[in-house]
Amino acid sequence: MACKNNIILNSTCIISSITCVALTFWGQIKNNGTITTDSYIGIIASLIGICATIVVGFQIASFFELRNLKQQIDQVEKQRKDLELYKATISNEIHLSRTGISNAFGILSVVEKGSLLGFASRVSSIVCDDLQATPGNILLTRYQQLYDETSFFLKTNDYVDLMYPITENLKYIHIPQNK
Repeated sequence: MACKNNIILNSTCIISSITCVALTFWGQIKNNGTITTDSYIGIIASLIGICATIVVGFQIASFFELRNLKQQIDQVEKQRKDLELYKATISNEIHLSRTGISNAFGILSVVEKGSLLGFASRVSSIVCDDLQATPGNILLTRYQQLYDETSFFLKTNDYVDLMYPITENLKYIHIPQNK
C-alpha cells in the first residue's frame, strides 16, 4: 500500500511539474518568447510549492487512514474481549451442566443398582463427568463401583451382550495423568 501511495505521489508531482513548465513556456512564448531569470525562479518556486502541497495533502490523508485503522483495531480488540468473556461464561455453564448430569446419573445408578439401567447410569455418569475438576478419590470410587457392577453382571451372566454397547463410550474418555 505504501508503494502504491509513493507511485501516485511521484506521478502527481511529475505531471504537475510538467504542466507548470509547459504553461510557463507557453506564456513566455506568447509574451515575446524570452525567459528571464525572474520567470525561471518563479517556475522553480511554483514547482516546489505544488510538490510540497501534494506531499502535505498525502500526509493528511495518511493520518486519516491511520486513525480509521486504529479505530478498526480498537473495535476488533473490544469484540475479542467480548468473545473471551462469552467463551468463559459458556465454559462455566458447560462445566455446571456436565457436573449436574453426572450427579443425576450417579444418583440413578445408586437407585437402580443391580439392573441394566443402573449399569448404564454408572457408565453415563463417568462419561459425563468433568475429569479435570472432579477430585481423584471420587473418580476412583465411581470406577470401583463400575467394576463391582460389571463383575456382578459377568458372574450372573445377565445382560452381558447388552453391556458392550454401553461400555463402548468409555473408550473415548481421557483420564488426566494427575488423577
